[in-house]
Amino acid sequence: MDRLTFIDYSAASKKTDQFKTDDDKSSIMYSLFSIKEEVDEVYRLALKEDLEGQLSDFFEEKVGKKLGNILWYTSSIANRLEFDFDKIAKKNLERCENRWRTIDYDKGYDNDESLPKKFMIQFKEVGERKVITSLKVYHDLEWLQMGDRIDDNSHIVDGYRYHDILHIAYVAYLGWSPVIRRMFKRKRKSKPEIDRVEDGARAANLEEALTAFVFEYAKRNDMFKDQDNLDIKLLKTVERLVKSLEVHSAPPKQWEKAIINGYKVLRQLSENKGGYCVVSRGSENNEPLTFYKDAPTNY
Repeated sequence: MDRLTFIDYSAASKKTDQFKTDDDKSSIMYSLFSIKEEVDEVYRLALKEDLEGQLSDFFEEKVGKKLGNILWYTSSIANRLEFDFDKIAKKNLERCENRWRTIDYDKGYDNDESLPKKFMIQFKEVGERKVITSLKVYHDLEWLQMGDRIDDNSHIVDGYRYHDILHIAYVAYLGWSPVIRRMFKRKRKSKPEIDRVEDGARAANLEEALTAFVFEYAKRNDMFKDQDNLDIKLLKTVERLVKSLEVHSAPPKQWEKAIINGYKVLRQLSENKGGYCVVSRGSENNEPLTFYKDAPTNY
Protein backbone atom coordinates (compact mmCIF):
# COMPACT_ATOMS: atom_id res chain seq x y z
CA MET A 1 0.00 0.00 0.00
CA ASP A 2 1.30 3.48 -0.92
CA ARG A 3 2.13 5.93 1.87
CA LEU A 4 -0.93 7.88 2.96
CA THR A 5 -0.69 11.66 3.31
CA PHE A 6 -2.85 13.78 5.57
CA ILE A 7 -4.59 15.22 2.52
CA ASP A 8 -5.41 11.73 1.20
CA TYR A 9 -6.64 10.57 4.61
CA SER A 10 -8.77 13.67 5.10
CA ALA A 11 -10.41 13.25 1.68
CA ALA A 12 -11.01 9.51 2.16
CA SER A 13 -12.38 9.86 5.70
CA LYS A 14 -14.81 12.54 4.54
CA LYS A 15 -16.54 9.94 2.35
CA THR A 16 -17.25 7.80 5.44
CA ASP A 17 -18.85 10.65 7.40
CA GLN A 18 -22.51 9.64 7.82
CA PHE A 19 -23.70 12.87 9.42
CA LYS A 20 -25.93 15.17 7.39
CA THR A 21 -23.88 17.83 5.63
CA ASP A 22 -26.22 20.60 6.82
CA ASP A 23 -25.80 19.66 10.48
CA ASP A 24 -22.20 20.73 11.00
CA LYS A 25 -22.59 21.94 14.58
CA SER A 26 -24.01 18.65 15.87
CA SER A 27 -21.36 16.70 13.97
CA ILE A 28 -18.53 18.79 15.42
CA MET A 29 -19.86 18.51 18.98
CA TYR A 30 -20.26 14.75 18.58
CA SER A 31 -16.69 14.43 17.27
CA LEU A 32 -15.31 16.50 20.16
CA PHE A 33 -17.20 14.37 22.66
CA SER A 34 -15.98 11.19 20.94
CA ILE A 35 -12.34 12.36 21.04
CA LYS A 36 -12.66 12.86 24.80
CA GLU A 37 -14.15 9.37 25.20
CA GLU A 38 -11.36 7.77 23.15
CA VAL A 39 -8.64 9.61 25.12
CA ASP A 40 -10.25 8.58 28.42
CA GLU A 41 -10.30 4.95 27.25
CA VAL A 42 -6.61 5.07 26.28
CA TYR A 43 -5.83 6.45 29.75
CA ARG A 44 -7.82 3.65 31.43
CA LEU A 45 -6.03 1.03 29.33
CA ALA A 46 -2.63 2.55 30.11
CA LEU A 47 -3.42 2.68 33.83
CA LYS A 48 -4.41 -0.99 33.83
CA GLU A 49 -1.26 -2.00 31.93
CA ASP A 50 0.92 0.01 34.31
CA LEU A 51 -0.57 -1.81 37.28
CA GLU A 52 0.13 -5.14 35.62
CA GLY A 53 3.72 -4.13 34.95
CA GLN A 54 4.16 -4.62 31.19
CA LEU A 55 2.60 -3.72 27.86
CA SER A 56 0.62 -6.48 26.18
CA ASP A 57 -0.04 -7.09 22.50
CA PHE A 58 -3.70 -6.46 23.28
CA PHE A 59 -2.82 -3.02 24.66
CA GLU A 60 -0.85 -2.06 21.56
CA GLU A 61 -3.63 -3.25 19.24
CA LYS A 62 -6.36 -1.54 21.28
CA VAL A 63 -4.51 1.75 21.58
CA GLY A 64 -3.75 1.69 17.85
CA LYS A 65 -7.47 1.46 17.13
CA LYS A 66 -8.24 4.26 19.56
CA LEU A 67 -5.63 6.51 17.99
CA GLY A 68 -7.14 5.77 14.59
CA ASN A 69 -10.58 6.78 15.88
CA ILE A 70 -9.16 10.00 17.30
CA LEU A 71 -7.58 10.73 13.92
CA TRP A 72 -10.94 10.17 12.17
CA TYR A 73 -12.89 12.45 14.51
CA THR A 74 -10.17 15.12 14.22
CA SER A 75 -10.32 14.91 10.44
CA SER A 76 -14.10 15.15 10.57
CA ILE A 77 -13.89 18.41 12.52
CA ALA A 78 -11.29 19.78 10.11
CA ASN A 79 -13.47 18.89 7.12
CA ARG A 80 -16.60 20.44 8.63
CA LEU A 81 -14.71 23.67 9.33
CA GLU A 82 -12.98 23.49 5.93
CA PHE A 83 -9.54 23.44 7.52
CA ASP A 84 -6.51 22.26 5.57
CA PHE A 85 -5.56 19.12 7.54
CA ASP A 86 -2.10 18.99 5.97
CA LYS A 87 -1.46 22.62 6.86
CA ILE A 88 -2.60 22.00 10.43
CA ALA A 89 -0.12 19.12 10.77
CA LYS A 90 2.76 21.19 9.36
CA LYS A 91 2.04 24.11 11.68
CA ASN A 92 1.89 21.76 14.64
CA LEU A 93 5.34 20.38 13.75
CA GLU A 94 6.68 23.94 13.54
CA ARG A 95 5.32 24.71 17.01
CA CYS A 96 6.83 21.50 18.39
CA GLU A 97 10.22 22.34 16.89
CA ASN A 98 10.01 25.88 18.29
CA ARG A 99 9.51 24.47 21.78
CA TRP A 100 13.07 23.09 21.62
CA ARG A 101 14.88 25.74 19.59
CA THR A 102 17.83 27.58 21.11
CA ILE A 103 18.68 31.21 20.44
CA ASP A 104 22.26 32.52 20.20
CA TYR A 105 22.03 35.99 21.76
CA ASP A 106 25.78 36.49 21.28
CA LYS A 107 25.80 35.84 17.54
CA GLY A 108 27.87 38.48 15.78
CA TYR A 109 29.65 39.68 18.94
CA ASP A 110 33.34 39.30 19.79
CA ASN A 111 34.42 36.91 22.55
CA ASP A 112 34.93 39.72 25.07
CA GLU A 113 31.24 40.61 24.66
CA SER A 114 29.97 37.04 24.65
CA LEU A 115 29.12 34.73 27.53
CA PRO A 116 31.82 32.00 27.63
CA LYS A 117 30.87 28.61 26.24
CA LYS A 118 32.76 26.74 28.93
CA PHE A 119 33.60 27.77 32.48
CA MET A 120 33.72 26.46 36.03
CA ILE A 121 32.15 27.97 39.14
CA GLN A 122 33.17 27.24 42.72
CA PHE A 123 30.74 27.68 45.61
CA LYS A 124 32.44 27.70 48.99
CA GLU A 125 30.79 28.08 52.37
CA VAL A 126 32.56 30.44 54.75
CA GLY A 127 31.57 31.52 58.23
CA GLU A 128 28.01 31.13 59.44
CA ARG A 129 26.10 29.84 56.42
CA LYS A 130 27.72 32.33 54.06
CA VAL A 131 28.83 31.55 50.53
CA ILE A 132 31.41 33.04 48.22
CA THR A 133 31.20 32.33 44.49
CA SER A 134 34.31 32.20 42.32
CA LEU A 135 34.67 31.87 38.56
CA LYS A 136 37.23 30.09 36.43
CA VAL A 137 36.91 30.45 32.68
CA TYR A 138 38.28 27.60 30.56
CA HIS A 139 42.08 27.83 30.18
CA ASP A 140 42.34 30.66 32.71
CA LEU A 141 44.78 29.87 35.50
CA GLU A 142 43.32 31.82 38.41
CA TRP A 143 40.01 32.01 40.18
CA LEU A 144 38.08 35.28 40.11
CA GLN A 145 35.69 36.04 42.94
CA MET A 146 32.34 36.97 41.39
CA GLY A 147 30.53 38.77 44.16
CA ASP A 148 30.19 39.55 47.85
CA ARG A 149 29.79 36.93 50.51
CA ILE A 150 26.08 36.26 50.78
CA ASP A 151 23.82 34.32 53.11
CA ASP A 152 20.18 33.29 52.88
CA ASN A 153 18.99 36.75 54.00
CA SER A 154 16.14 34.93 55.68
CA HIS A 155 14.96 34.01 59.19
CA ILE A 156 15.05 30.36 58.11
CA VAL A 157 17.77 28.37 56.35
CA ASP A 158 16.47 27.83 52.79
CA GLY A 159 19.59 27.67 50.59
CA TYR A 160 19.08 31.00 48.83
CA ARG A 161 22.77 31.73 49.38
CA TYR A 162 23.36 29.38 46.44
CA HIS A 163 20.91 31.16 44.16
CA ASP A 164 23.67 32.35 41.79
CA ILE A 165 23.58 28.82 40.36
CA LEU A 166 20.11 29.64 39.03
CA HIS A 167 21.53 32.54 37.02
CA ILE A 168 24.28 30.18 35.84
CA ALA A 169 21.57 27.73 34.73
CA TYR A 170 20.02 30.47 32.58
CA VAL A 171 23.40 30.82 30.88
CA ALA A 172 23.79 27.04 30.44
CA TYR A 173 20.34 26.32 29.02
CA LEU A 174 19.22 29.68 27.58
CA GLY A 175 22.49 31.44 26.77
CA TRP A 176 21.10 34.44 28.66
CA SER A 177 21.64 36.27 31.94
CA PRO A 178 22.16 40.03 32.38
CA VAL A 179 23.29 39.30 35.95
CA ILE A 180 26.08 36.93 34.90
CA ARG A 181 26.98 39.16 31.95
CA ARG A 182 27.62 41.96 34.42
CA MET A 183 29.64 39.69 36.72
CA PHE A 184 31.73 38.39 33.82
CA LYS A 185 32.12 41.90 32.36
CA ARG A 186 30.76 40.62 29.04
CA LYS A 187 28.22 43.36 28.29
CA ARG A 188 27.62 44.04 24.61
CA LYS A 189 28.89 47.61 24.59
CA SER A 190 29.53 47.63 20.84
CA LYS A 191 25.77 48.11 20.44
CA PRO A 192 24.75 50.85 22.92
CA GLU A 193 21.02 50.10 22.72
CA ILE A 194 21.57 46.40 23.48
CA ASP A 195 23.95 47.34 26.30
CA ARG A 196 21.43 49.79 27.73
CA VAL A 197 18.31 47.65 27.49
CA GLU A 198 19.23 43.95 27.36
CA ASP A 199 22.39 44.13 29.51
CA GLY A 200 21.41 47.05 31.71
CA ALA A 201 20.36 47.38 35.34
CA ARG A 202 16.63 47.04 34.68
CA ALA A 203 17.10 43.71 32.85
CA ALA A 204 19.35 42.44 35.65
CA ASN A 205 16.86 43.54 38.32
CA LEU A 206 14.05 41.83 36.43
CA GLU A 207 16.11 38.63 36.29
CA GLU A 208 16.71 38.83 40.05
CA ALA A 209 12.98 39.38 40.67
CA LEU A 210 12.09 36.44 38.43
CA THR A 211 14.61 34.23 40.24
CA ALA A 212 13.28 35.24 43.66
CA PHE A 213 9.70 34.61 42.54
CA VAL A 214 10.49 31.12 41.24
CA PHE A 215 12.49 30.39 44.40
CA GLU A 216 9.48 31.11 46.61
CA TYR A 217 7.38 28.85 44.38
CA ALA A 218 10.07 26.15 44.57
CA LYS A 219 10.10 26.22 48.38
CA ARG A 220 6.41 25.34 48.36
CA ASN A 221 7.10 22.46 45.97
CA ASP A 222 10.03 20.67 47.64
CA MET A 223 12.54 22.61 45.50
CA PHE A 224 11.25 20.71 42.44
CA LYS A 225 12.73 17.46 43.72
CA ASP A 226 11.78 14.43 41.57
CA GLN A 227 10.06 16.72 39.06
CA ASP A 228 10.65 16.54 35.33
CA ASN A 229 7.97 19.08 34.42
CA LEU A 230 6.77 22.40 35.76
CA ASP A 231 3.28 23.78 36.18
CA ILE A 232 2.34 25.51 32.93
CA LYS A 233 1.01 28.45 34.98
CA LEU A 234 4.50 29.01 36.41
CA LEU A 235 6.05 28.93 32.94
CA LYS A 236 3.40 31.35 31.66
CA THR A 237 4.25 33.75 34.51
CA VAL A 238 7.95 33.54 33.65
CA GLU A 239 7.04 34.22 30.02
CA ARG A 240 5.09 37.35 31.02
CA LEU A 241 7.92 38.61 33.25
CA VAL A 242 10.48 38.55 30.43
CA LYS A 243 8.21 39.62 27.57
CA SER A 244 10.07 42.94 27.14
CA LEU A 245 13.51 41.29 26.89
CA GLU A 246 15.30 39.35 24.16
CA VAL A 247 14.86 36.11 26.08
CA HIS A 248 11.11 36.28 25.43
CA SER A 249 11.95 34.25 22.31
CA ALA A 250 13.16 31.29 24.39
CA PRO A 251 10.60 28.44 24.27
CA PRO A 252 8.92 27.26 27.50
CA LYS A 253 10.71 23.90 27.35
CA GLN A 254 14.08 25.63 27.53
CA TRP A 255 12.96 27.59 30.58
CA GLU A 256 11.69 24.37 32.10
CA LYS A 257 15.05 22.65 31.58
CA ALA A 258 16.93 25.65 32.99
CA ILE A 259 14.78 25.79 36.13
CA ILE A 260 14.52 22.04 36.79
CA ASN A 261 18.25 21.43 36.32
CA GLY A 262 19.25 24.65 38.08
CA TYR A 263 17.36 23.54 41.19
CA LYS A 264 18.81 20.06 40.94
CA VAL A 265 22.32 21.53 41.19
CA LEU A 266 21.21 23.97 43.92
CA ARG A 267 20.05 21.03 46.02
CA GLN A 268 23.37 19.26 45.43
CA LEU A 269 25.29 22.36 46.47
CA SER A 270 23.21 22.74 49.63
CA GLU A 271 23.62 19.09 50.62
CA ASN A 272 27.36 19.15 49.92
CA LYS A 273 27.83 22.58 51.54
CA GLY A 274 29.44 23.85 48.36
CA GLY A 275 31.08 22.35 45.33
CA TYR A 276 32.00 22.94 41.72
CA CYS A 277 29.77 23.41 38.69
CA VAL A 278 30.90 23.21 35.07
CA VAL A 279 29.01 24.90 32.26
CA SER A 280 29.63 23.43 28.82
CA ARG A 281 27.37 24.97 26.20
CA GLY A 282 27.10 23.71 22.66
CA SER A 283 28.51 20.26 23.39
CA GLU A 284 26.44 17.28 22.26
CA ASN A 285 28.27 14.92 24.62
CA ASN A 286 28.01 16.89 27.86
CA GLU A 287 25.14 18.15 30.00
CA PRO A 288 25.19 21.98 29.83
CA LEU A 289 25.39 22.19 33.65
CA THR A 290 27.16 19.59 35.81
CA PHE A 291 27.81 19.45 39.57
CA TYR A 292 31.00 18.07 41.18
CA LYS A 293 31.68 17.62 44.87
CA ASP A 294 35.40 18.22 44.27
CA ALA A 295 37.24 20.09 41.54
CA PRO A 296 37.09 17.96 38.38
CA THR A 297 40.52 16.82 37.24
CA ASN A 298 39.63 16.76 33.55
CA TYR A 299 38.54 20.40 33.30
